[in-house]
Amino acid sequence: MKARISILIAAMFLGSAAYSADSMRCGNRLVSDGDPKAKVAELCGQPTQTERRTVLRSGVPRQNYGDDNDARTQSVTDSELLIHARSLVEVEVEVWLYNRGRSSLMREVVFHDNRIVAVNILGHGY
Repeated sequence: MKARISILIAAMFLGSAAYSADSMRCGNRLVSDGDPKAKVAELCGQPTQTERRTVLRSGVPRQNYGDDNDARTQSVTDSELLIHARSLVEVEVEVWLYNRGRSSLMREVVFHDNRIVAVNILGHGY
């Protein structure tokens, strides 16, 4: 029984070398999923490194179908658009790396369309 518990505890520590959290502490403030990039920059400062790319994701394109005052435009639902206009949507992805030195774990903050979607905890900084 003790051996099983020891193995379970060891597996938990080994598996936690890089995992995703839903928030990150910056001083005494917290940023979490859904927060805008501007808030992260204000509370956490500038990142050590940034990376930008565009990815294609399936979904409904957010485009205007006719005049804003047109009743037909306002009656079109997302499910109707999926049936008639299934397509790929470009999503801007930006990854910020925070490296606060050897005594702290590095954080990787992933933004889709300027909002946090993931905070990954990496190994010790350098």
